[in-house]
Amino acid sequence: MLRRIVRIKAWLVVIALILLSMPSAAVAVERCAPQDTMQIEIRVAKDLGRVNFDHSRSQAQLKRMSGAKVDNAWKVNGLTKRTYTTESSARFKMVPMNKGRYYCVRLETVDLKVGLGRIDVFVANKYSRNSCAFRAVMNHEQQHVEINRRVLRRMMGRIDDKVRSAVYNFEPFPARSTGEAQRKLSDYFKRALEPLYRRLDDEANEENARIDTEASYTHLRKQCDRW
Repeated sequence: MLRRIVRIKAWLVVIALILLSMPSAAVAVERCAPQDTMQIEIRVAKDLGRVNFDHSRSQAQLKRMSGAKVDNAWKVNGLTKRTYTTESSARFKMVPMNKGRYYCVRLETVDLKVGLGRIDVFVANKYSRNSCAFRAVMNHEQQHVEINRRVLRRMMGRIDDKVRSAVYNFEPFPARSTGEAQRKLSDYFKRALEPLYRRLDDEANEENARIDTEASYTHLRKQCDRW
């Protein structure tokens, strides 16, 4: 059984060059001059996720964790949860404007790691590790892990294209501080990737649902005599 958590986490590690100290007086902000975004270095990597195994939960606990609306007689023997993450780092310059009261943020490099931050796999503690039922459930949950990773691999071309499009369409913007620049850049890439994460989630759900069927569970139970 699959349970997914969609959390888009954006961490932005900033290396900024501040050319002048910043007075605090508020003034009208000039527009930043455009930059040649084709010169920005871009690196995009995929994160296939680390698998965390948990054998401490009961069937009742896994049933509650799954959130599935199923009959009371239904037993949840295994569960897989995925979490999507985006880790980003950027190097940029802060060029003074308005006599140093504001800065224009100009990108130099962008590094993003996108994908599955972690994958949690649960098997009910009813089954000992050397039992047939344990192995059967683990094999089923491993199929979910591989499905999630396969869908991510398939989507990486579109994700890479989207990141590059976002960078090439980047326009330098004014900011009062590195903290403000960091927040705006983080939000910029988060907004760019959110639609693709929704698509990624939809495709993963569709493929995972194909092995979470009554026929699939019937086949699973036939593999072992004792459940």
